[in-house]
Amino acid sequence: MLLLLPLLIIYLYGPRADRAEEITRPGRGWRSSLSPAHALRADAAWLLLAPAGLAAYMAYLGLAYDDPLAFSSAQGFWTREFAGPLGGAWEGLVAAWAGARQLLSGSRDVVFFQAAGGDPFRVAAHNLLLFGFLAFGLTAAVGVLRRLPFAYGAYVVTALMLPLSYPSGPQPLMSLPRFLVVLFPVFMWLALVCEERRITGAVAAGSAIVLGLFVTQFAGWYWVA
Repeated sequence: MLLLLPLLIIYLYGPRADRAEEITRPGRGWRSSLSPAHALRADAAWLLLAPAGLAAYMAYLGLAYDDPLAFSSAQGFWTREFAGPLGGAWEGLVAAWAGARQLLSGSRDVVFFQAAGGDPFRVAAHNLLLFGFLAFGLTAAVGVLRRLPFAYGAYVVTALMLPLSYPSGPQPLMSLPRFLVVLFPVFMWLALVCEERRITGAVAAGSAIVLGLFVTQFAGWYWVA
């Protein structure tokens, strides 16, 4: 779904460099936007290469480990469970709220988020940081849907549905930065916004500083994402 859906949208609606629009759309409005610009042809079968790669990998897992869904069942080691569509976003908000209360209390005696072990201040900081990435990701998803071709937005939304529907108990938004960093339409949208507001240099400098902080933490054996 992650690859097939946006590929199918590009095939039917564009933008495409290999051919001009073949179907005249009726008028304007939402009905026109739902009408495909390109006809479905036999060459659409090439799109099946995307799920074929997954099928080949599942076949390998079945032969090597007797579990074609090992990539899914292994998520249990990270305590990931299905929490409903976007259920992880709500759990991330709850964890961030508990984290804010923990830091504002200034005390480690009362633990506000008990699903995770370790230093409650560090847990609180992690959950707040991850919620910041969530806020950025959701804002960017809306921006991509508004400014870029719809297929790009579909790719971002579909990709975010996975981590936001399968949260980890001790850290609901665990690994969200890594899920975000590969979503290239997000950075296309960010570049548009930065250029329009003439803040590209400031954002690049801020990103470099944050990168340096994360590298320092990683080098010190701290969990970053």
